[in-house]
Amino acid sequence: MNKNKVLKIWLELGIGRGTAIAKALNVSRQFIHSTAHGNKGISNTSWEAFTYAMSIVELDEMRSQKNVEQNIVKAARNSHSRDSEVKNMSLAELDKWVDVLGRLAA
Repeated sequence: MNKNKVLKIWLELGIGRGTAIAKALNVSRQFIHSTAHGNKGISNTSWEAFTYAMSIVELDEMRSQKNVEQNIVKAARNSHSRDSEVKNMSLAELDKWVDVLGRLAA
């Protein structure tokens, strides 16, 4: 799966992720949106910055049970996608967020 598609799916799986990753990378939301939907590929160095920012955003989301529950619902919805790449990524995300919810509840 190409990096643009991974970013696009990742943005769809959470609420406010576009704004959060833009803030973490110190770029505009429009830049994030155009990168996720663009045909131009993401370089390896840029991808490292994106993945680092994605991790920061996810760690922040893990603090709130409400955010975790919202991510579970979105991942569950996307897990029914006809696109096998979207489905597989959504199932992996669903597993991750259910595990996080279990740790929050304990």
